[in-house]
Parts: sequence; structure tokens; C-alpha cells
Amino acid sequence: MIIKLIFTILGITLISILYKYLIQLIKYMNIPNAKNLGWGTKYNNKNPYPGIVKYDDNKDYVGLNYDLIFDGQEYSKIRRKKENAMYNSLGSFKIIAHHKYSPKILNLKKGDIITGIQFRIATGIKKIFLGEPSGNRKWSTPSNFESTGYKILLGNSKKIVLTKDYQSNINQTDDFKLVKQGVKWEDKEWPFGKVPLNDFGPILEFDQEFIYLGDDLFLEIYYPDQKSLEKVDTYAQGFTNFNDNLGETKYYYIDKTTDSEIEKVMLDIQFEIIRKE
Repeated sequence: MIIKLIFTILGITLISILYKYLIQLIKYMNIPNAKNLGWGTKYNNKNPYPGIVKYDDNKDYVGLNYDLIFDGQEYSKIRRKKENAMYNSLGSFKIIAHHKYSPKILNLKKGDIITGIQFRIATGIKKIFLGEPSGNRKWSTPSNFESTGYKILLGNSKKIVLTKDYQSNINQTDDFKLVKQGVKWEDKEWPFGKVPLNDFGPILEFDQEFIYLGDDLFLEIYYPDQKSLEKVDTYAQGFTNFNDNLGETKYYYIDKTTDSEIEKVMLDIQFEIIRKE
């Protein structure tokens, strides 16, 4: 009798824990908002908000080279699977991030005029294991966001060697400059129905154009300590590099006394560009 009572109590406790976890999971996934936005429906390559999401047909959208691997002697273009490292690159992080991108991993050409940036959105378990369509992102629901302090800066360099020293990284660039100050978007502005744009978040149009010179590219993203930041439930995706020559990341925590090491990870990004053939 005592044993049965113990198992009953354990069962009730387990059910209670699972119920609380499920509630938190649903809250994290923001399912109601996903359904309202149409993100929970089967992907049909249509824009549910015509006139709200617009694309400039005179501009190209260039992502990273996802098929590049280093075998110890040379780079070969072969199919590879990105690792599912996730970052909240869209806000509420209180951090400065330095990202180095090698020209080998960039699908940019010398002279490309970069006019905006997008972050690839992590879509959760279904995307990883079941090939969830990009238009069905319950795990990463679009969120309203506004920040006057959010900054994006870019710089060209012949060769960037990231260090733990902030200014040392900046000094290695030839033309480091602020290209975006402040961001604001609504959940309905997220891309729909145009492959591969719909794998990414909103297009963050630059305040100033930036010309890529053909070598290493340095990207700084500044997430301010700002009380007006909304909680953003949408996570961007990154992946682990195979070789230091491809790219690295360094984080400077605004609200901590210690900083991270140089990490062999890259934030998955896509640029909006004007390409002169």
C-alpha cells in the first residue's frame, strides 16, 4: 500500500512538472501569435500581408557559402550540415559582438554595395529533423522590436585576426563605420514567400551604404542595455566553423566584468546588395 502511494505521489509530481514545462514551452513558442500571423499554416509561398513586406528587385540578397569545408589542404565545395548553434542577435542581449568573415565563406564580390542585413532564423526541432518549411516557424515567432541604441558597424580588412582587445580589432579595419543606428520592426513585416528570403528575419536597411573590397569582412553588432527593449522570442542561427580562416566571434558583455574567449562560431547572415556586373 505504501509503495502504491509513493508511486502515485511520484506520478502526480511528474505530471505537474511536465504540465508546467509544457506551459512554459508554449509560452516560449508564442503559438497564439504564430497562428495569428499565419506561421502555423502550411507553407504556400504566398505573402499573407501584400503591400507590407516589399522587396527591391534591383537588389540581390547574398548569404554565406554553406558548402565550404577545409580538409587540411584545400577548400572543397561539398554538402555540409550546419550545426544548430543559436543566438539572440535581434535584441535584449546587453552585449557587443565582433564577427570576422573570410572571403572564402562570403558570397560577396569585390565592389558589391551592401545596403542591408538579415539574420537567419533558427526554427527549432522540426526544422532540424523534419525539414520544416521556412514559412512555418512556431518555434521562432516574429516579435515586435524597437531599439534606438542598437548599432551595426562594418569594416574591410586585408586580414582580421580577432583578439580579446576591443580596440585592437577595430584598428585592423581600413574603413570601420556605423551603417545602422536604431532598429524598429513589427511582426507582420517579416519576409514571406520569396525563397531564400523567408529563411531570414526582417531586412535591416542600412542608413549608409557599405562597399565590400574583397577581403575579410568585420561586423560589429551592439546590443545596448536599454530598458525600452521588448523581449524578443525570435532567435537567429549560427554554426561552428571547421577552420579558423573561415570566421570567428568575440563577445564583450556589457553587464559582466569578464568577457568570452575567441570562439569558432559564425552568425548566419545574409546581405542585401547592389551588384554592378
